[in-house]
Amino acid sequence: MVKLHRAVFENDIKLLSSLIKQEDVNEKDKFGNTALHLAVMLGRKECIQLLLAHGARVKIKNDEGWTVLCEALSYGDRTIITSVYRKLRQQMKEKSLKRRSSIVKALNSIEDFEMELKWDFHTWVPILSHILPSDVCRIMKKGTKIRVDTTIGEVTDVRFSRGEYSFLFDLEGNAGERAIIVDRKKQKYRYIDAQVSEGDVEDTVDELMRADIACAQMSTKNMQFERAQRGFFWKEDKKETIGSYECDIYSIQGLTLEIKRRQEHLSAEELNRNNALIDGLNTGEPELIEESVGDEPRKCSLAPPPTTDLTFEKYLNSTSMPVLGRKHKASSSSKSFKPTVAMAESFPLSLETLLSILEAVAPVRHTEKLRKIVKLKLPPGFPVKIDVPIWPTVTARVTFQDFKFSNTLSCSDFDIPRFYTKDVTMFRMG
Repeated sequence: MVKLHRAVFENDIKLLSSLIKQEDVNEKDKFGNTALHLAVMLGRKECIQLLLAHGARVKIKNDEGWTVLCEALSYGDRTIITSVYRKLRQQMKEKSLKRRSSIVKALNSIEDFEMELKWDFHTWVPILSHILPSDVCRIMKKGTKIRVDTTIGEVTDVRFSRGEYSFLFDLEGNAGERAIIVDRKKQKYRYIDAQVSEGDVEDTVDELMRADIACAQMSTKNMQFERAQRGFFWKEDKKETIGSYECDIYSIQGLTLEIKRRQEHLSAEELNRNNALIDGLNTGEPELIEESVGDEPRKCSLAPPPTTDLTFEKYLNSTSMPVLGRKHKASSSSKSFKPTVAMAESFPLSLETLLSILEAVAPVRHTEKLRKIVKLKLPPGFPVKIDVPIWPTVTARVTFQDFKFSNTLSCSDFDIPRFYTKDVTMFRMG
Protein backbone atom coordinates (compact mmCIF):
# COMPACT_ATOMS: atom_id res chain seq x y z
CA MET A 1 0.00 0.00 0.00
CA VAL A 2 1.41 3.40 -1.14
CA LYS A 3 4.93 1.97 -1.36
CA LEU A 4 5.71 4.27 -4.27
CA HIS A 5 4.59 7.24 -2.21
CA ARG A 6 7.06 6.39 0.55
CA ALA A 7 9.92 5.99 -1.93
CA VAL A 8 9.11 9.40 -3.43
CA PHE A 9 8.67 11.08 -0.04
CA GLU A 10 12.05 9.79 1.11
CA ASN A 11 13.60 10.49 -2.31
CA ASP A 12 14.78 6.86 -2.57
CA ILE A 13 15.39 6.55 -6.32
CA LYS A 14 16.76 3.00 -6.03
CA LEU A 15 13.65 1.79 -4.20
CA LEU A 16 11.35 3.67 -6.57
CA SER A 17 13.05 2.07 -9.59
CA SER A 18 12.59 -1.41 -8.16
CA LEU A 19 8.93 -0.85 -7.21
CA ILE A 20 7.70 1.06 -10.23
CA LYS A 21 7.13 -2.00 -12.43
CA GLN A 22 5.38 -3.93 -9.66
CA GLU A 23 3.03 -1.34 -8.18
CA ASP A 24 0.14 0.69 -9.61
CA VAL A 25 1.86 3.92 -10.58
CA ASN A 26 -1.47 5.82 -10.32
CA GLU A 27 -2.50 4.50 -6.90
CA LYS A 28 -3.84 7.22 -4.59
CA ASP A 29 -3.11 7.71 -0.89
CA LYS A 30 -5.68 8.77 1.73
CA PHE A 31 -5.63 12.35 0.41
CA GLY A 32 -6.08 11.33 -3.21
CA ASN A 33 -2.47 12.10 -4.08
CA THR A 34 -0.60 9.86 -6.49
CA ALA A 35 3.14 9.32 -6.18
CA LEU A 36 3.55 11.88 -8.98
CA HIS A 37 1.56 14.45 -6.98
CA LEU A 38 3.99 14.00 -4.10
CA ALA A 39 7.05 14.10 -6.36
CA VAL A 40 5.94 17.43 -7.81
CA MET A 41 4.92 18.94 -4.45
CA LEU A 42 8.34 18.03 -3.04
CA GLY A 43 10.34 18.96 -6.16
CA ARG A 44 11.80 15.45 -6.60
CA LYS A 45 13.00 15.87 -10.19
CA GLU A 46 14.46 12.38 -10.67
CA CYS A 47 11.32 10.80 -9.23
CA ILE A 48 9.16 12.92 -11.55
CA GLN A 49 11.00 11.82 -14.68
CA LEU A 50 10.93 8.17 -13.61
CA LEU A 51 7.19 8.24 -12.87
CA LEU A 52 6.36 10.06 -16.10
CA ALA A 53 8.38 7.53 -18.10
CA HIS A 54 6.32 4.70 -16.56
CA GLY A 55 2.85 6.06 -17.34
CA ALA A 56 1.98 8.19 -14.31
CA ARG A 57 -1.10 10.21 -15.24
CA VAL A 58 -0.84 13.98 -15.19
CA LYS A 59 -4.54 14.95 -15.35
CA ILE A 60 -5.60 12.85 -12.35
CA LYS A 61 -6.96 14.94 -9.44
CA ASN A 62 -6.43 14.60 -5.71
CA ASP A 63 -9.25 14.93 -3.17
CA GLU A 64 -9.01 18.73 -3.26
CA GLY A 65 -9.42 18.77 -7.05
CA TRP A 66 -5.82 19.65 -7.98
CA THR A 67 -3.99 17.93 -10.81
CA VAL A 68 -0.27 17.24 -11.02
CA LEU A 69 0.11 20.25 -13.35
CA CYS A 70 -1.59 22.48 -10.76
CA GLU A 71 0.91 21.39 -8.12
CA ALA A 72 3.80 21.86 -10.54
CA LEU A 73 2.71 25.46 -11.15
CA SER A 74 2.56 26.07 -7.40
CA TYR A 75 6.06 24.68 -6.90
CA GLY A 76 7.24 27.01 -9.67
CA ASP A 77 10.14 25.12 -11.28
CA ARG A 78 9.96 25.79 -15.02
CA THR A 79 11.66 22.54 -16.07
CA ILE A 80 9.20 20.51 -13.99
CA ILE A 81 6.22 22.44 -15.38
CA THR A 82 7.44 21.96 -18.96
CA SER A 83 7.98 18.21 -18.50
CA VAL A 84 4.56 17.76 -16.93
CA TYR A 85 2.83 19.87 -19.60
CA ARG A 86 4.48 17.94 -22.45
CA LYS A 87 3.42 14.65 -20.88
CA LEU A 88 -0.14 15.97 -20.43
CA ARG A 89 -0.39 16.74 -24.15
CA GLN A 90 0.99 13.30 -25.02
CA GLN A 91 -1.41 11.49 -22.70
CA MET A 92 -4.44 13.42 -23.96
CA LYS A 93 -3.52 12.56 -27.55
CA GLU A 94 -3.05 8.88 -26.67
CA LYS A 95 -6.44 8.80 -24.93
CA SER A 96 -8.08 10.36 -27.97
CA LEU A 97 -6.53 7.79 -30.28
CA LYS A 98 -7.76 4.94 -28.06
CA ARG A 99 -11.33 6.27 -28.25
CA ARG A 100 -11.20 6.77 -31.98
CA SER A 101 -12.37 3.28 -33.02
CA SER A 102 -15.56 3.51 -30.94
CA ILE A 103 -16.27 7.01 -32.29
CA VAL A 104 -15.72 5.80 -35.85
CA LYS A 105 -18.11 2.90 -35.20
CA ALA A 106 -20.78 5.31 -33.91
CA LEU A 107 -20.41 7.60 -36.92
CA ASN A 108 -20.59 4.71 -39.37
CA SER A 109 -23.82 3.52 -37.77
CA ILE A 110 -25.83 6.59 -38.81
CA GLU A 111 -26.58 8.39 -42.06
CA ASP A 112 -24.81 11.58 -43.07
CA PHE A 113 -26.45 14.71 -41.63
CA GLU A 114 -26.39 18.45 -41.09
CA MET A 115 -27.25 20.00 -37.73
CA GLU A 116 -27.28 23.45 -36.14
CA LEU A 117 -26.52 24.31 -32.52
CA LYS A 118 -27.38 27.78 -31.27
CA TRP A 119 -25.42 29.14 -28.30
CA ASP A 120 -27.00 32.00 -26.31
CA PHE A 121 -24.98 33.27 -23.36
CA HIS A 122 -26.89 34.80 -20.44
CA THR A 123 -25.86 36.61 -17.26
CA TRP A 124 -27.44 38.54 -14.44
CA VAL A 125 -24.66 41.19 -14.71
CA PRO A 126 -26.36 44.02 -16.66
CA ILE A 127 -23.36 45.50 -18.52
CA LEU A 128 -21.81 42.14 -19.29
CA SER A 129 -25.03 40.87 -20.86
CA HIS A 130 -24.57 43.29 -23.79
CA ILE A 131 -21.12 42.02 -24.80
CA LEU A 132 -21.40 38.25 -24.35
CA PRO A 133 -21.13 36.27 -27.59
CA SER A 134 -23.82 34.23 -29.26
CA ASP A 135 -23.06 31.68 -31.92
CA VAL A 136 -24.69 29.25 -34.30
CA CYS A 137 -22.56 26.17 -34.93
CA ARG A 138 -23.29 24.18 -38.05
CA ILE A 139 -22.19 20.55 -37.79
CA MET A 140 -21.90 18.38 -40.90
CA LYS A 141 -21.09 14.67 -40.96
CA LYS A 142 -20.11 12.59 -44.00
CA GLY A 143 -18.83 9.10 -43.31
CA THR A 144 -16.23 9.54 -40.58
CA LYS A 145 -15.57 13.18 -41.48
CA ILE A 146 -17.00 16.03 -39.41
CA ARG A 147 -17.03 19.75 -40.09
CA VAL A 148 -18.00 22.41 -37.53
CA ASP A 149 -18.59 25.98 -38.73
CA THR A 150 -18.54 28.59 -35.98
CA THR A 151 -18.04 32.32 -35.44
CA ILE A 152 -16.27 31.87 -32.10
CA GLY A 153 -12.78 30.49 -32.54
CA GLU A 154 -11.72 30.31 -28.91
CA VAL A 155 -13.56 30.55 -25.59
CA THR A 156 -11.71 30.65 -22.27
CA ASP A 157 -12.87 31.63 -18.80
CA VAL A 158 -12.48 35.34 -19.47
CA ARG A 159 -12.23 36.00 -23.19
CA PHE A 160 -13.33 34.94 -26.63
CA SER A 161 -12.33 35.59 -30.22
CA ARG A 162 -14.65 36.26 -33.16
CA GLY A 163 -14.21 35.23 -36.76
CA GLU A 164 -15.39 32.78 -39.41
CA TYR A 165 -13.92 29.38 -38.65
CA SER A 166 -14.32 25.79 -39.75
CA PHE A 167 -12.98 22.86 -37.74
CA LEU A 168 -12.35 19.81 -39.93
CA PHE A 169 -12.05 16.31 -38.46
CA ASP A 170 -11.17 13.12 -40.32
CA LEU A 171 -11.48 10.25 -37.85
CA GLU A 172 -9.87 7.78 -40.26
CA GLY A 173 -7.26 10.18 -41.57
CA ASN A 174 -3.67 10.77 -40.55
CA ALA A 175 -3.42 10.23 -36.78
CA GLY A 176 -0.95 13.09 -36.40
CA GLU A 177 -3.11 15.57 -38.30
CA ARG A 178 -6.59 14.63 -37.14
CA ALA A 179 -8.08 18.11 -36.84
CA ILE A 180 -7.67 21.28 -38.86
CA ILE A 181 -8.77 24.85 -38.11
CA VAL A 182 -9.69 26.88 -41.18
CA ASP A 183 -9.99 30.67 -40.95
CA ARG A 184 -12.39 31.43 -43.80
CA LYS A 185 -11.93 35.18 -43.47
CA LYS A 186 -8.13 35.12 -43.70
CA GLN A 187 -8.12 32.06 -45.98
CA LYS A 188 -5.60 30.30 -43.76
CA TYR A 189 -5.48 26.96 -41.90
CA ARG A 190 -3.48 25.02 -39.36
CA TYR A 191 -3.37 21.51 -37.94
CA ILE A 192 -4.35 21.14 -34.30
CA ASP A 193 -2.83 17.77 -33.50
CA ALA A 194 0.41 18.24 -35.40
CA GLN A 195 3.56 18.37 -33.30
CA VAL A 196 3.66 21.73 -31.56
CA SER A 197 6.77 23.84 -31.87
CA GLU A 198 9.20 24.46 -29.03
CA GLY A 199 8.11 28.10 -29.07
CA ASP A 200 4.44 27.13 -28.66
CA VAL A 201 5.28 24.98 -25.64
CA GLU A 202 7.36 27.72 -24.03
CA ASP A 203 4.65 30.33 -24.70
CA THR A 204 2.01 28.11 -23.09
CA VAL A 205 4.24 27.47 -20.06
CA ASP A 206 4.68 31.24 -19.70
CA GLU A 207 0.91 31.76 -19.75
CA LEU A 208 0.33 28.99 -17.21
CA MET A 209 2.99 30.34 -14.84
CA ARG A 210 1.44 33.85 -14.95
CA ALA A 211 -2.17 32.68 -14.56
CA ASP A 212 -4.16 31.66 -11.51
CA ILE A 213 -4.18 27.94 -10.77
CA ALA A 214 -7.87 27.16 -11.28
CA CYS A 215 -10.09 24.17 -10.71
CA ALA A 216 -13.68 24.38 -11.94
CA GLN A 217 -16.12 21.53 -11.62
CA MET A 218 -19.83 20.89 -11.54
CA SER A 219 -21.04 19.24 -8.37
CA THR A 220 -23.81 16.79 -9.23
CA LYS A 221 -24.06 14.69 -6.06
CA ASN A 222 -27.40 16.32 -5.05
CA MET A 223 -28.69 16.72 -8.60
CA GLN A 224 -32.27 15.72 -9.42
CA PHE A 225 -34.52 16.16 -12.46
CA GLU A 226 -38.07 17.36 -11.89
CA ARG A 227 -40.84 17.74 -14.47
CA ALA A 228 -41.58 21.43 -14.93
CA GLN A 229 -45.22 22.32 -14.26
CA ARG A 230 -47.58 24.88 -15.76
CA GLY A 231 -50.81 26.34 -14.43
CA PHE A 232 -51.81 27.74 -11.05
CA PHE A 233 -54.70 25.60 -9.82
CA TRP A 234 -54.79 22.78 -12.35
CA LYS A 235 -51.16 21.89 -12.82
CA GLU A 236 -49.87 19.75 -15.67
CA ASP A 237 -46.49 18.70 -16.99
CA LYS A 238 -44.97 21.42 -19.13
CA LYS A 239 -44.29 20.69 -22.79
CA GLU A 240 -42.75 22.88 -25.49
CA THR A 241 -42.43 22.59 -29.25
CA ILE A 242 -38.87 23.35 -30.36
CA GLY A 243 -38.49 23.29 -34.11
CA SER A 244 -40.58 20.29 -35.17
CA TYR A 245 -40.05 18.36 -31.93
CA GLU A 246 -42.42 18.17 -28.97
CA CYS A 247 -40.33 18.23 -25.81
CA ASP A 248 -40.84 17.39 -22.15
CA ILE A 249 -39.43 20.18 -19.96
CA TYR A 250 -37.43 19.34 -16.84
CA SER A 251 -35.79 21.55 -14.24
CA ILE A 252 -32.45 20.44 -12.81
CA GLN A 253 -32.18 20.79 -9.05
CA GLY A 254 -29.01 20.64 -6.95
CA LEU A 255 -26.46 21.54 -9.67
CA THR A 256 -23.58 23.64 -8.36
CA LEU A 257 -20.62 25.15 -10.20
CA GLU A 258 -17.56 25.27 -7.95
CA ILE A 259 -14.45 27.28 -8.80
CA LYS A 260 -11.28 27.17 -6.71
CA ARG A 261 -8.21 29.33 -7.35
CA ARG A 262 -4.68 29.47 -6.03
CA GLN A 263 -2.28 32.38 -6.44
CA GLU A 264 0.72 31.60 -4.23
CA HIS A 265 3.02 31.39 -7.26
CA LEU A 266 2.23 34.86 -8.64
CA SER A 267 4.11 38.14 -8.36
CA ALA A 268 2.33 41.24 -7.02
CA GLU A 269 1.93 42.56 -10.57
CA GLU A 270 0.47 39.27 -11.81
CA LEU A 271 -1.89 39.13 -8.83
CA ASN A 272 -3.24 42.62 -9.56
CA ARG A 273 -3.67 41.89 -13.27
CA ASN A 274 -5.44 38.56 -12.76
CA ASN A 275 -7.71 39.87 -10.00
CA ALA A 276 -8.68 42.84 -12.17
CA LEU A 277 -9.50 40.50 -15.03
CA ILE A 278 -11.78 38.35 -12.85
CA ASP A 279 -13.41 41.44 -11.34
CA GLY A 280 -14.09 42.64 -14.86
CA LEU A 281 -15.90 39.43 -15.69
CA ASN A 282 -17.99 39.51 -12.52
CA THR A 283 -18.88 43.22 -12.61
CA GLY A 284 -19.24 43.66 -16.36
CA GLU A 285 -16.45 46.16 -17.03
CA PRO A 286 -16.05 45.77 -20.82
CA GLU A 287 -12.48 47.04 -20.98
CA LEU A 288 -11.35 44.23 -18.69
CA ILE A 289 -12.79 41.36 -20.73
CA GLU A 290 -10.17 41.47 -23.47
CA GLU A 291 -6.58 41.35 -22.28
CA SER A 292 -3.66 42.43 -24.46
CA VAL A 293 -0.49 40.46 -23.86
CA GLY A 294 2.79 42.03 -24.89
CA ASP A 295 6.14 40.49 -25.63
CA GLU A 296 7.04 39.64 -22.05
CA PRO A 297 10.32 37.87 -21.26
CA ARG A 298 10.25 34.19 -20.36
CA LYS A 299 9.03 33.54 -16.84
CA CYS A 300 11.87 32.17 -14.71
CA SER A 301 11.59 29.45 -12.10
CA LEU A 302 10.59 30.57 -8.63
CA ALA A 303 12.77 30.02 -5.62
CA PRO A 304 11.89 26.58 -4.20
CA PRO A 305 9.45 26.54 -1.27
CA PRO A 306 10.77 25.60 2.17
CA THR A 307 11.59 21.91 2.62
CA THR A 308 8.99 20.06 4.67
CA ASP A 309 10.02 18.64 8.04
CA LEU A 310 7.24 16.04 7.95
CA THR A 311 8.08 12.36 7.92
CA PHE A 312 6.09 10.05 5.71
CA GLU A 313 4.36 8.58 8.78
CA LYS A 314 3.30 12.04 9.98
CA TYR A 315 2.05 12.87 6.50
CA LEU A 316 -0.12 9.73 6.35
CA ASN A 317 -1.40 10.22 9.90
CA SER A 318 -2.47 13.84 9.32
CA THR A 319 -6.21 14.46 9.62
CA SER A 320 -6.22 16.87 6.67
CA MET A 321 -3.94 17.18 3.68
CA PRO A 322 -0.66 18.81 4.76
CA VAL A 323 0.93 21.54 2.63
CA LEU A 324 4.13 19.99 1.28
CA GLY A 325 5.24 22.72 -1.09
CA ARG A 326 4.42 26.42 -1.24
CA LYS A 327 1.84 27.64 1.28
CA HIS A 328 -1.48 27.91 -0.50
CA LYS A 329 -3.04 31.28 -1.24
CA ALA A 330 -6.47 29.97 -2.12
CA SER A 331 -9.99 31.23 -2.70
CA SER A 332 -13.18 29.52 -3.78
CA SER A 333 -16.63 30.42 -5.01
CA SER A 334 -19.71 28.45 -5.86
CA LYS A 335 -23.09 29.13 -7.33
CA SER A 336 -26.17 26.95 -7.48
CA PHE A 337 -27.93 26.73 -10.82
CA LYS A 338 -31.46 25.66 -11.65
CA PRO A 339 -31.16 25.07 -15.38
CA THR A 340 -33.80 23.53 -17.58
CA VAL A 341 -33.58 20.86 -20.25
CA ALA A 342 -36.03 20.06 -23.04
CA MET A 343 -36.03 16.34 -23.94
CA ALA A 344 -37.47 15.07 -27.23
CA GLU A 345 -37.94 11.35 -27.69
CA SER A 346 -38.59 11.75 -31.44
CA PHE A 347 -35.27 13.45 -32.25
CA PRO A 348 -33.49 11.30 -34.90
CA LEU A 349 -30.07 11.43 -33.22
CA SER A 350 -29.30 9.36 -30.13
CA LEU A 351 -27.64 10.77 -27.03
CA GLU A 352 -24.80 8.24 -27.42
CA THR A 353 -24.09 9.49 -30.96
CA LEU A 354 -24.13 13.09 -29.76
CA LEU A 355 -21.55 12.23 -27.10
CA SER A 356 -19.36 10.59 -29.75
CA ILE A 357 -19.57 13.71 -31.92
CA LEU A 358 -18.80 16.03 -29.01
CA GLU A 359 -15.81 13.91 -28.06
CA ALA A 360 -14.55 13.96 -31.64
CA VAL A 361 -14.80 17.76 -31.83
CA ALA A 362 -13.34 18.38 -28.34
CA PRO A 363 -10.81 20.99 -29.64
CA VAL A 364 -13.80 23.26 -30.39
CA ARG A 365 -13.54 24.71 -26.93
CA HIS A 366 -17.11 25.77 -26.19
CA THR A 367 -18.31 22.18 -26.73
CA GLU A 368 -16.33 20.88 -23.74
CA LYS A 369 -18.77 22.01 -21.02
CA LEU A 370 -21.71 20.88 -23.14
CA ARG A 371 -20.14 17.43 -23.38
CA LYS A 372 -19.68 17.30 -19.59
CA ILE A 373 -23.30 18.13 -18.81
CA VAL A 374 -24.71 15.85 -21.53
CA LYS A 375 -22.73 12.98 -19.96
CA LEU A 376 -24.92 13.30 -16.86
CA LYS A 377 -27.81 10.85 -16.48
CA LEU A 378 -30.44 12.83 -18.35
CA PRO A 379 -34.16 11.95 -18.58
CA PRO A 380 -35.33 9.87 -21.59
CA GLY A 381 -34.90 11.38 -25.04
CA PHE A 382 -32.52 13.86 -26.66
CA PRO A 383 -31.64 17.27 -25.09
CA VAL A 384 -32.99 19.59 -27.80
CA LYS A 385 -32.47 22.58 -25.49
CA ILE A 386 -30.24 22.62 -22.41
CA ASP A 387 -28.69 25.20 -20.08
CA VAL A 388 -24.94 24.85 -19.47
CA PRO A 389 -23.23 26.68 -16.55
CA ILE A 390 -20.07 28.38 -17.86
CA TRP A 391 -19.07 30.71 -15.01
CA PRO A 392 -20.77 31.71 -11.72
CA THR A 393 -22.24 34.71 -13.56
CA VAL A 394 -22.69 33.16 -17.03
CA THR A 395 -24.95 30.41 -18.42
CA ALA A 396 -25.14 29.22 -22.02
CA ARG A 397 -28.41 27.98 -23.50
CA VAL A 398 -27.77 25.45 -26.27
CA THR A 399 -30.55 24.71 -28.76
CA PHE A 400 -30.44 22.04 -31.44
CA GLN A 401 -32.57 24.10 -33.77
CA ASP A 402 -32.23 22.14 -36.99
CA PHE A 403 -31.37 18.59 -38.00
CA LYS A 404 -31.66 16.78 -41.31
CA PHE A 405 -30.19 13.69 -42.88
CA SER A 406 -28.36 14.55 -46.10
CA ASN A 407 -26.97 12.68 -49.08
CA THR A 408 -25.86 15.82 -50.91
CA LEU A 409 -22.76 16.69 -48.88
CA SER A 410 -19.60 16.76 -50.97
CA CYS A 411 -16.16 15.50 -49.94
CA SER A 412 -14.82 18.93 -50.88
CA ASP A 413 -16.89 20.42 -48.02
CA PHE A 414 -14.50 18.65 -45.64
CA ASP A 415 -11.24 19.61 -47.38
CA ILE A 416 -9.03 22.67 -47.14
CA PRO A 417 -9.62 24.93 -50.18
CA ARG A 418 -6.58 24.72 -52.47
CA PHE A 419 -5.76 28.42 -52.41
CA TYR A 420 -5.71 28.63 -48.57
CA THR A 421 -2.26 28.97 -46.98
CA LYS A 422 -0.86 27.31 -43.86
CA ASP A 423 -0.48 29.65 -40.88
CA VAL A 424 1.19 28.35 -37.72
CA THR A 425 0.30 31.55 -35.81
CA MET A 426 -3.46 31.32 -36.25
CA PHE A 427 -4.15 29.45 -33.00
CA ARG A 428 -2.30 27.78 -30.21
CA MET A 429 -4.53 25.17 -28.63
CA GLY A 430 -3.35 24.65 -25.05
